[in-house]
Amino acid sequence: MKIFGVDFSGAQDAGRKTWICTAEMDGDALQIVSCARYQDFPGGSRATDAMTAGLCRLLIRSQPAIWGMDFPFSLPRDRIAYPTWDEFARHFADDYPLSDDFWHKERDSRWRQTDIETKTPLTPCNLRLYRQTYYGIRDVLAVTCVDQPIRPNDGDWRHDDIPPQPVARAVPMQTPSADKHSLIEICPAVTLKRLQHYRPYKGQAEERQQMRALILQYFEQHENVRVSPTLRPILISDKDGDALDAVIAAYATWKALPMLAEPVDPIYRLEGKVY
Repeated sequence: MKIFGVDFSGAQDAGRKTWICTAEMDGDALQIVSCARYQDFPGGSRATDAMTAGLCRLLIRSQPAIWGMDFPFSLPRDRIAYPTWDEFARHFADDYPLSDDFWHKERDSRWRQTDIETKTPLTPCNLRLYRQTYYGIRDVLAVTCVDQPIRPNDGDWRHDDIPPQPVARAVPMQTPSADKHSLIEICPAVTLKRLQHYRPYKGQAEERQQMRALILQYFEQHENVRVSPTLRPILISDKDGDALDAVIAAYATWKALPMLAEPVDPIYRLEGKVY
């Protein structure tokens, strides 16, 4: 089964900022097959709506896989007006027609339980993160994981693109299914902190580039992650660290596999969980 790591962006040029890493398990190692910006995919674009629609198409048209995505899958429990996450996701676009509506209504949201436990850097509705949360839930999770008629917000969609049934499960809010993709929430910063290997690595300065090289070297030498010589300079030279984050997302997803079928505390079924 393939593993994907997605460093997701909600920026206006999200297709440039969103990187998708494809990986495969090879015995006890993780082989990184590719890592590229969404805008560089066939038919790719910089626009946010086009990127989220394209990401959904990848899910709809490909064989079931495990995807680690770098955006909050839900909100704190006291900000959810529905008894289940499915209903929350199903009504999300109606409750928040625009990202600015979401920001103005939810900017006072607190940390989720999983944010407290894993020490994520930002709350789901932080000014720097809310657009990722908004577009991730509205245009990816609600489209691919929830049983409902979809009203696409993007002109790129065609009627025959819309899946008649959900093609993915958002874990742990939904139970994994062998015939559907499993989508999990990851956070590269959390992963690096768990490994006690977090250092500032984003930026154009030479020392930040050196730190990206050292982080990548750590994964290669100590975590059984295999990266081709042609891909290494791409991961190191990307000054925003997004390419490296996509690889870390794939690694975190790989490590989370044994946990996906485990029972979880009910609060994670509503608020989501960072793996």
